[in-house]
Amino acid sequence: GKVTTKLVTDSPALVGSNVTFVVTLQFPKCQKEDNDGNIIYQRNCSTGQYYQTIGRSSAIFSVNTANITLGKHIMAVSIYRRGHSTYVPIARASTTYVVTDKIPIFVSMSQKHDRNISDSIFIKDSPITFDVKIHDPSHYLNNSAISYKWNFGDGSGLFVESGATTSHTFALQGNFTLNLTVQAIIPVPCKPVTPTPSLPTPAVTAEASSNSDPSAPVETTEDNPDGGCHIYRYGYYTAGIAIVEGILEVNIIQMRSIQMTESQAENPLVDFVVTCQGSLPTDVCTAVSDPTCQVSQGVVCDPIIVTDECLLTIRRAFDEPGTYCINITLGDDTSQALASALISVNGDTSLPKFNIDFVVNLLRQENAKDICVIEIPPEIKYCKYFIVVSGSSTRHLHAMAHYMLKM
Repeated sequence: GKVTTKLVTDSPALVGSNVTFVVTLQFPKCQKEDNDGNIIYQRNCSTGQYYQTIGRSSAIFSVNTANITLGKHIMAVSIYRRGHSTYVPIARASTTYVVTDKIPIFVSMSQKHDRNISDSIFIKDSPITFDVKIHDPSHYLNNSAISYKWNFGDGSGLFVESGATTSHTFALQGNFTLNLTVQAIIPVPCKPVTPTPSLPTPAVTAEASSNSDPSAPVETTEDNPDGGCHIYRYGYYTAGIAIVEGILEVNIIQMRSIQMTESQAENPLVDFVVTCQGSLPTDVCTAVSDPTCQVSQGVVCDPIIVTDECLLTIRRAFDEPGTYCINITLGDDTSQALASALISVNGDTSLPKFNIDFVVNLLRQENAKDICVIEIPPEIKYCKYFIVVSGSSTRHLHAMAHYMLKM
């Protein structure tokens, strides 16, 4: 079979840095490279014949770009196999590389409550993190002084940072244009400076030092940008982003078990009362996990309609009693926020089995008279006891209700 080759490069390269190329042979079926760099036939494909090569099946080389013209160029590689008396061409590959005087940079943006990081839509009043990556595979800029000048387009002014990561919070809604300028001060060898010949001056009485030679040329170097010891390179980035209202925070303010009769109780039910800040949500997802919050046991998502304020009750059923990690996520088209809680679910969700003596004593303390407790037959659902009290008041009933709720 025919040997093919693959040629790749780490272009674009900043002028003055190195551009690297990697060429790799791709062998046909039944051929491979051994540990000594020989191309051999696999035993299950032939009788084990092989032939010698110069080098290996993959080669890497770098070219300095200081004297290469800016723009696109083509690198072509020819692969030869050494024969008995000559070299035989077996493959050829080419690739395009770019030399530029602009620093190649890439910027990634992220936000805590952003639902889609690729749509360039972010949330008001929530910090956005900007992370700058400089494409410098040959480490040409390792000893450079690099600064980052940001203009977020919202009238907040210019910000100069020494680090590649920064954050910014937009306080207004709208469309904004982000501009970034990266400056690199690159140290380079200083060139000798030839001094300008001085005009003739009157003779002086002081004698020259014994080790000085008036006729010898003088060479000096200046360690500053104007003296040629540094060069400046710049990189530019611009992007348009949209800022909208979003959900900023979710809080679970109450969790309560739903009391069911014995005939109604199938799975334990819990109501979660949830509030949020920011825009109104359009969907809610509840994720149930083990107590470590690592092993998911199911996710339920539902659309919701919230018209006034963000206050809603979410009811969820649990398969069995136990301790669970609950994650409740409220979301809209552009944002989402999460609240978590640990909850212990009790399996006995039927109506409380009242301590009748306690209830009677409670009513007597409230000056109730003629207390009569009637146990309801099991065929009559929804309640277990009926209490008749004379001389009672609303205060008595409130006392009973308070006791029942506590149970």
